[in-house]
Amino acid sequence: MKHPKSDSVNAAFIDFSAQLPKYVREMTYSASQIEEACSRIRAAIRTPPITENDDNVIRQGLMETILRRDMNLLLAGVVRVKRSLLESVRVLRDSSQKVLTAYDAHREGSTESSFAMERAEVEFAESYKMLIELDVRLSCD
Repeated sequence: MKHPKSDSVNAAFIDFSAQLPKYVREMTYSASQIEEACSRIRAAIRTPPITENDDNVIRQGLMETILRRDMNLLLAGVVRVKRSLLESVRVLRDSSQKVLTAYDAHREGSTESSFAMERAEVEFAESYKMLIELDVRLSCD
C-alpha cells in the first residue's frame, strides 16, 4: 500500500521536473542576449565612429568622449543584469539540489517506479546539467 506522503513527494518532483526545463531555457536565452549585448557594446567602444566632415574637430572629439562614457555606463548596466541572472541561476540550482535531496531521501525506502517518475528524473538531470553549464558560462568574463 502506498503512503499518501509518497504520492505527494512524487507529484511534487514530477511537477518541478516539468517546470525546470522551461526556466533553464528562458535563462539560457537571456544569457545569450546579454552576452551578445556585451559583445556589441564592447565592439562599439573599441571602434570609434567614422565621420566624413572634420569641420569641427573639437566638437566631434567631445561627442566621441560622451559617447564612449555613455557606452561604458551601458556596459556596466548590462554587466549588472548579467550578475543578477547569474544569481538567479544559482538560486534555481540550489533549489533544484534541495528538491533532489528530498526526493532521493524519499526514494531510498521506496521500490515504486513508473514511466512518469523515470521521465521526471531524466528531465531533471538534463536541466540540472544545463544549469551547471550556464552557471559556469555566466561566471566567466
